[in-house]
Amino acid sequence: MRIKHRLIGALLAGTMALTGVTAAAETLTVSASAASKLAAPSGFHAPKRTKNAVKITWDAVRGADAYGVYIYNTDTKDYELYKNVTDCECIVKGLYPGTKYTLKVASLVKSDKGYSVRAVSKKFAVMTNGEALLLPPANIRAIPDSTTVTLTWDKRDGADAYIVFKYSDKAGRYEQYKTVTGNMCTVRGLSPETKYRFAVAAAVNSDSGYVKQNASSALKVNTLSADITAESYIYKIPPFGVSGKTAVKLAGLKNVKYTADTASGGGIYTAEFRRSGHTCTVMLAVNSSDRLYSCIVCIPTRATTAKKALSLMRELYGIEQADIAYRNATILAWVSDDRTDFLISAPKTSNIVYAAFDLGLAPELGTPDKLNMSDVMKMLG
Repeated sequence: MRIKHRLIGALLAGTMALTGVTAAAETLTVSASAASKLAAPSGFHAPKRTKNAVKITWDAVRGADAYGVYIYNTDTKDYELYKNVTDCECIVKGLYPGTKYTLKVASLVKSDKGYSVRAVSKKFAVMTNGEALLLPPANIRAIPDSTTVTLTWDKRDGADAYIVFKYSDKAGRYEQYKTVTGNMCTVRGLSPETKYRFAVAAAVNSDSGYVKQNASSALKVNTLSADITAESYIYKIPPFGVSGKTAVKLAGLKNVKYTADTASGGGIYTAEFRRSGHTCTVMLAVNSSDRLYSCIVCIPTRATTAKKALSLMRELYGIEQADIAYRNATILAWVSDDRTDFLISAPKTSNIVYAAFDLGLAPELGTPDKLNMSDVMKMLG
């Protein structure tokens, strides 16, 4: 949590009053306050395997109320909880054919606050049946508009192309929309305010054309209203890590001004856009490798309200995890492992400010430490 606190503290130049930041997604951590130690599970077997599932069993641990089954995620490089079970067996589903998986099982004790991990097994590997295929691309993201959805993803080693699928309600199945060689695709001809489902699969070249590999899970996306409101522009913020030119394109910006930042080696793209009859401002910051790591949007209060903007942020990220006080400004924060989002407003000011940062991509001398409270108050007007 230290890096997250450093981000918020830097933003506010030491003036924050943090009410609490929740933990990230559940990963494997042994409870440090264990009243009594338990043995770690052992004696693992995989008596049944299919192309998409593996049944694992283990010996019972005296005193354990349940067991947590964890799978190693090669993208996040961490063990993540698959399921808690009370028996000494678990069927792990949703796997890919011909693929090796590494697992651990934890001994759990139940309390009023839920299960706590008391001991963790050594890692063990299982293999699914079938022919090994490439995994789906990671970090699939969607940027919706009223009649289009732009999908982006991380490239997968070994992939020659990617196949984008769109779910057809009429056919009752996913149908191929387009094959692309890059890591971006814009799906067009959609209806406003409509729910869609997409999937992306890596593909390899062969004599007969591209061969589909494992497809991703469904990505559900709602298109925007034909009359896009000012606050809903937050939906169009590009994913961090894309190039500056790609970020400008995904954000739909025109007449963009670029200002180099000699201190960090990066720069800032600045542009204006019209929403609800008013002019809003966007700033996209890139590091010395031309990778997007920060975005700031200033929306006039004549074009929206703090209540509407907060409602949208809660729809996107859930309830805010930090409430930061500075003078008469209300600064709310949503914190995750890879980014932090802020919504900043104050009574009788002309703007509402939305800001987001990725510390992993931010340069040593880049924002957020440059964005101190005097800058924030200037943006608020």
